[in-house]
Amino acid sequence: MARAVGRVKQRSHKVVWIEKGWQPHHIGFCPSRKAWEAMCKRFHVTDPYPPDENKNADAFCSVFEHSKYTSRCSVITVNKRIDKDFQTDKHFGNALGVILHECVHAYQDMLTGMGEKKPGSEFEAYSVQYIFLQVMRAYTKTRGKGHI
Repeated sequence: MARAVGRVKQRSHKVVWIEKGWQPHHIGFCPSRKAWEAMCKRFHVTDPYPPDENKNADAFCSVFEHSKYTSRCSVITVNKRIDKDFQTDKHFGNALGVILHECVHAYQDMLTGMGEKKPGSEFEAYSVQYIFLQVMRAYTKTRGKGHI
């Protein structure tokens, strides 16, 4: 059974940075190749757009650190085929899981940047929950269809 689909939202050509809050780490959602290229230009890096590097992977978490910036950042990108997965009940859970998986990588990189080796279980759960919700809001804002 297909999910009700609203208007296709316009792709954003900028990385959507989630509200940092207490986290000493920047996390962004990159909705398009154009956004990736603009971000790389800003950070003075030449990393290729992840979906082009590995066409079989559904999503990616890339880490950047630049001397001009005071903290590390993780940028999550997802392959276009995930957009279709959100439209069907059969693959909806998989699409959520893929994005959650990459949010865990962003969280793990945040811990690395903090030098944290053994976070408490509640700290871990709330952190991953916060990152996931913020990334899903960014996804829905830029690429989502209908309400997720």
